This record gives sequence, C-alpha cells and structure tokens, in this order.
Amino acid sequence: MIKIILFSQLLFINSILAETKLIKSGTKKVNLIELFSTQSCSSCPPAQRWVSSLVSEKDIWKNFVPVVYHVDYWDYLGWKDPYSSPIYTKLQRNYASVWNARNIYTPMFVLNGSEWRKRKKSDYHFQKELPGEIDLQFKSTEEFEMKFTPKEFIGKKVELFASISGNKIITNVKAGENSGKNLRQDFLTLELINKSIIKSKNVFKSKIKFDKSKFKNQKSLSIAIWLRDPTTKKVIQTIGRPFNNNGFKPI
Repeated sequence: MIKIILFSQLLFINSILAETKLIKSGTKKVNLIELFSTQSCSSCPPAQRWVSSLVSEKDIWKNFVPVVYHVDYWDYLGWKDPYSSPIYTKLQRNYASVWNARNIYTPMFVLNGSEWRKRKKSDYHFQKELPGEIDLQFKSTEEFEMKFTPKEFIGKKVELFASISGNKIITNVKAGENSGKNLRQDFLTLELINKSIIKSKNVFKSKIKFDKSKFKNQKSLSIAIWLRDPTTKKVIQTIGRPFNNNGFKPI
C-alpha cells in the first residue's frame, strides 16, 4: 500500500513539473521590459546584471517579461559585439522617433513602449489594465502559434513581436572598453520577428516560425511575444516563458 501511495505521489509531482504545450497570459496586463545594450560599452554591464537579477523574482513571466537587444553603433570602439545587429538599432531609433528624442544611448530601458529612466519595482509588478489574453501554443522549438483575444483594446490591427532569447551566455571580451571581462547575458535576443496582424472575428491570430540555426547551440532559451499599437508603439499585451525541446517549462 505504501509503495502504491508513493508511486502515485511521484506521478503527481512529475505531472506538475512536466513541460506544457500551451500557456496563457491572462487578461491582466503583463509588462514588457526591454533593454538596449551592448558588450562594447563600459556602462552597459551593470544594466545587464540588473536584468539578469530579475530571474530570481517570483513574478517573472507572470507580471513581467524581460528582453535584451545588443545594438551595433558602438562596435567601432574596439570590440565587435557578436550579438549586435542593425535590426535592434533600428528598433531603438523607431522608439526615439515616436518620443521625439534627439539621441539614442546605451544602456536604455523601455517599459511597455515608453522610455524608462527611473526603474521602480512597482512599475513592472502592478498594472490595472485588462487588455485581453494571449494564448501561445508550442509546436516545436522553432514553431509557435499565437492567439490574442482582446478585452479593452479595440483596434483592428496590431504589431506582433516575437523574440527568442538566450540565457546564461558568457562572452570573454578581448578588446574595447570591456576588455578582459567575462560578461554574462540573460534574456539576450538571438532572433526577432516583427509583423502586422489584422483582427478577424474579434481575435488576432498568427503562426510564428523562427530560424533554428540562430539558437540551436544555446542550452537555455526563452520566448517572448508582445503586441503593440502600430500608431503609439505602446505595448498592449505580453507573454513569455523558458522552453526546451519538449515545450514550455513550468513556473
């Protein structure tokens, strides 16, 4: 009898810990934290360390999702960041144009589509908005399906962003302002997809396919999906989760 009970308890525990193929954001607003950074700038590592520290917060993936991009405009300082891309620089410039900002800089934080200079925990832990729910379906490590059922948002079109991020990435920087340092990156974007979606029958749907060659060698991965208002660039809703070959990891 004892063996049967222990076996059933073990099955129950395994079922709790098993990966899942479907996750939901809930209707409450999930905050998106974006960091524009680089390995080439001496002021960026502290910002990256702050983002990395978020992994220990209990509400990560429930109340907020972090994403990091490495821009390419400081690569001339003596170290070409292997993860930098003009795509992320363009994204940052697009934000600046909406804000009517004259300059872009690193490290720069963005919260839900707005410049975020004073980082307060309450900013990304509490939101009163109820924009609607995102359902994210795992098909494979490179294929996902997204459905957004809006509650407060009534627009006909949204911008979809999908990021595959690598975690626990260590780089030995051999030149430039961070020469000699072993820099750790978490939530580091390895591929970013952006497209527009039109609402159909009060639902936004999209199939998302990544290029697996861009992250196949990474052992720790997470995905982030967020929807933006195409006019204001404000983030409507966000969803994210670590995953592996079997599906989304439990939180």
